[in-house]
Amino acid sequence: QVQTSIEQDKLGDNRSEAIDLEKIIEKKMRILVKRHMLAQKYIDELADSRQRLVLELYYLSVDRKTWGDVAKKMGYSESVIYDIHGDALVEMDKIMAQNKKSE
Repeated sequence: QVQTSIEQDKLGDNRSEAIDLEKIIEKKMRILVKRHMLAQKYIDELADSRQRLVLELYYLSVDRKTWGDVAKKMGYSESVIYDIHGDALVEMDKIMAQNKKSE
């Protein structure tokens, strides 16, 4: 009977830990979703559709792409993708600065 009590205590502890971990995961998922939505909001504000696509493919795809994957998908060389990406980051910086001013 003592063995059963110890086993039940361990099982209860494991359930409690699992519930705690589930809560932590849910909280982190909510944070990630909010960050993803914010990133998408800023990306959507880019005027250049190529810049939007590069950022979406590289940063927001569920199956994150490599620069080579992005270049192949868009039909450009990797060096062109790097240029588009760099220009996109400059524009994103401007957009984020403008949004901070209007807050």
